[in-house]
Amino acid sequence: MVYISDCARRFEMKEDIIVRQVAKKIYQQRDAMGKQRMLQEAADSINDIIADEQASRGGSDVGAGAGTTATTAAPATPPVKADYLLPFEKALLRYVLKYGMMDFCTIIDGEGHEAPLNVLDYIKSELDADSIVFTTPLYRRTMEEVTAIAATDWPGDSMRRRLDLERESVDAIARGEEEIRNSNLSSTAEIEKADTAMRENVAVALENAFREYAKNYIARRLLASEDDSIRNLTADMVADKHVLSKVHTKYAHVESEEERLVELLSRAVYELRDAIVAERINELQRRLAAVAPNDSDTANAILQQIINYHNARAEYAKCLGERIVLPPIK
Repeated sequence: MVYISDCARRFEMKEDIIVRQVAKKIYQQRDAMGKQRMLQEAADSINDIIADEQASRGGSDVGAGAGTTATTAAPATPPVKADYLLPFEKALLRYVLKYGMMDFCTIIDGEGHEAPLNVLDYIKSELDADSIVFTTPLYRRTMEEVTAIAATDWPGDSMRRRLDLERESVDAIARGEEEIRNSNLSSTAEIEKADTAMRENVAVALENAFREYAKNYIARRLLASEDDSIRNLTADMVADKHVLSKVHTKYAHVESEEERLVELLSRAVYELRDAIVAERINELQRRLAAVAPNDSDTANAILQQIINYHNARAEYAKCLGERIVLPPIK
């Protein structure tokens, strides 16, 4: 992390550029050296999924053959398959790694005071509100490390970076004042106007520099992680694999992902919630099909759960902008 900062200052480049190039290099090396290992891991994962499904079918058969006492119990919350949620968890974790500590929105506390909320805190608050935990072990482990870094290292590192930027701003203002004194401005009004504009530009540059630092902080830390899996995962997620052609931005402004982050991040959270509910509905429907014909109490309890989950999906659809057609209940 220190090496990246030193290189950025020495070559007068943005840290964001160096972080992305390092991530891209690691990603390319991993692809070149680890293809066989990835294939083996994929084969092992498929075998595990098959084994889990076989075990699940075996367990449901035993439950179906049990006595009436077992089937009349209220149905528990159905589990959700990790492989089904993988793309939704990946999308959300990618935002954590790519934008991490960058301010995302402003919240108002109980006393009416405004406070900034960064990307990581927003995602954690949304997941904690529904007691959602990543089901993919590597994603869960990465999220735990990110949370630890944010709690222990970020407060001190961000304060030191802010102080460094403020010192640089003082130097920039001194240089700006010297340039104004050496300029051809004659009237007091022109000098004051130039001084005000210079100070505003320095303040904007300071905020932009800190925003870049906060955005890249998590990725920069995890790219130096001792855990190979976390390091490779970070390189994979923050590297830009596809770059938009300049032709598209030549005649009109194309909004970047960062500019649309409020929309995209909120959608990613609701897509994960919707996926969890959809899979629970599928599992409940499988349980319903296995209920004995004369066990109406269990069937009604499962049907009520299905209705509740469909109602939840209908609420999520308002945020996702999608139509949800509820199937008729017979």
